[in-house]
Amino acid sequence: MQTYGKAVAVAIIGNHFPNIYDIRDDGVWPMKDDVEWILPWSPACDMEGPGTPDPLDAPNLPIPFTANELAAFMLDGIGAGLSSIYGAWEWGPDAGTLESMGVRATKAREALLAAYAALRDAECAVGPLDRELANRKHRIAEELDEKNGEANAREGVFEPGVSTEVSRARRRAAGESIAELMDADRKAEEAWKVVFEPWRKAMVRELLSLQTSEDESENSTFEPELNYEMLATRDQLIEAFGHFTGMDASWFKNVTHSPRLLSARKVVGQGGRGHIAEPLFCPFEVMQWLADAKRRKGRPLSVEKAWELLEKNFSDVYCVRSIGDPRPAG
Repeated sequence: MQTYGKAVAVAIIGNHFPNIYDIRDDGVWPMKDDVEWILPWSPACDMEGPGTPDPLDAPNLPIPFTANELAAFMLDGIGAGLSSIYGAWEWGPDAGTLESMGVRATKAREALLAAYAALRDAECAVGPLDRELANRKHRIAEELDEKNGEANAREGVFEPGVSTEVSRARRRAAGESIAELMDADRKAEEAWKVVFEPWRKAMVRELLSLQTSEDESENSTFEPELNYEMLATRDQLIEAFGHFTGMDASWFKNVTHSPRLLSARKVVGQGGRGHIAEPLFCPFEVMQWLADAKRRKGRPLSVEKAWELLEKNFSDVYCVRSIGDPRPAG
């Protein structure tokens, strides 16, 4: 399996969040003890069994690293911040951000594209995360932050010249005024953890067990268990997108000439005497490619229209990925 070194880690992380990431020769670590206290998780926390690293003395991302290890790193902890740079892993990486990395960052782009694809493949095997629960948690947290600021201002918590005792009393009053919302925030966080933490552990195991299988045998015929209901045939893709993009059967004759389409192919397919297995593709990844303004093949497709077609033709896939839909709700 392809591995990447410190230079690629630096290219990916760069100067983003300089107080969070410490890139050393052996891996990426939290920059300071307080960062580790606030964001304590690393992929090693969800790994069990003989030969797995000890979370107490293992980096969050080892160097050298694989795309699957980068994917696991991005699930939570300090690595989760990368999604604010390259896009949510449900739909990223952002093509413009990849382009801005420069002409020499070919391996960094390769690692990111493979990591995002690995995350989506793992989710197909593990099952989708309840993103409505996540959205609810974020909405409550944002409302609490807003109301907390208003309460502090109303009570004069940070008024200059007041004593510490008075400031604390005012803070207690501010807290009491938003107690109901604080309780809702706590309950939403607890409900999220109940769902997210087992899902995250399953994702780590899926990502890193697949890597182990490849390392053990480069010629292994093992393939991850896929949810075939989330995949599409060539004819289904042509029917869904062909009228708007010009996609037809010729697009699939040699997908190696279209790397994004090749990456979206999850089942290679095969032909033989008395047996033909149809290649299968991830409709979401195909949609992303079709909506990319830099795509040269066929006619352009707007992002909004691409999401509309995904929702219309692949509703189950859309339900899993809808958090990334940029169209206005309604």
